[in-house]
Amino acid sequence: MNYSYFMEMVSLAREVEKRGIIRQQIEESLEAKRRLLDVSEEIKEFSNLVISALQRGNKIMICGNGGSAADAQHFAA
Repeated sequence: MNYSYFMEMVSLAREVEKRGIIRQQIEESLEAKRRLLDVSEEIKEFSNLVISALQRGNKIMICGNGGSAADAQHFAA
């Protein structure tokens, strides 16, 4: 790693901290988790439906377009 690149990274790190970006990202993550807790019972019910359907030999069809396609792939995995 050359010196100028290192100094550029140090400067970037200082700017990130100055703007409070790290704290903001953590707070947004916590809020997303709080909202997820609000629907935890629905998630449990959905999970039980999926498990029940698979145990009966049924298929679960998952699809999407763009970002939703990526979500579908993650869900399927």
